[in-house]
Amino acid sequence: KAAGENVVQAGDAGDTMYVIYKGSCEVMGGDGKSVAVLRDGDYFGEIALVTGAKRSATVRCCEDTVLVELPAQVYQDVIVREFSTGVLLDQEVESRLEELSLT
Repeated sequence: KAAGENVVQAGDAGDTMYVIYKGSCEVMGGDGKSVAVLRDGDYFGEIALVTGAKRSATVRCCEDTVLVELPAQVYQDVIVREFSTGVLLDQEVESRLEELSLT
């Protein structure tokens, strides 16, 4: 994705999550305030994927960024094989929801 391009938009439906392979993205809460900057190896989109809720934040590329997109089916396959990964991701979802004041 190109610098300045939105990857996901708050309020949209979401059935994928993304891992940043190379680059950086800014996370903005529903109010448009910057919440975090994510870098290589970080991920986003998991809240909508795990909860089935609408996207809770907008994520925009700070620079040209290479992303790995994980559709819901791939996520489910990984969680079935690696239960501990699913537990950690659930904990991260709860933490991020608290940061966005959504819990």
